[in-house]
Amino acid sequence: MRQNIILFIASGIFAVAHPTTSTARAISTPTPAPLAYSAEGAVDLPTIASITPAVGISGFSIRVLITGTNFVAGSTTVQVSEGGVTPSMAHVLSSTELIVTFDIDRDVTVGERDVTVTTLYGVSNSGTFTIYFQRPGL
Repeated sequence: MRQNIILFIASGIFAVAHPTTSTARAISTPTPAPLAYSAEGAVDLPTIASITPAVGISGFSIRVLITGTNFVAGSTTVQVSEGGVTPSMAHVLSSTELIVTFDIDRDVTVGERDVTVTTLYGVSNSGTFTIYFQRPGL
């Protein structure tokens, strides 16, 4: 039985080669592959280890540092659950750090929000960001 080796080269581009010949051809896909596999065969999903600071006040914007793994410059987005918090200006510093601004609505419901990071390879675990109410007069 003939077996081919498929190598992930770049987003949406694969190489297919037969192990006993020197022939190979590149295959492009119209959309990026949903998963990438490391040499060990594990999926390289992004992860969140920490969010600093992990709290914000209604009616304000705050820049936060998210640390974790497998962040990809140019193709990493941040999501916050339940609404009232809009992530903006996300910037990947390295594969383990990114900075994002959370714009928090004045009339947002206070409490915890789940924060996730998405790359071409999938969605991370969630981290927690807590919103407190702004006291009148501030």
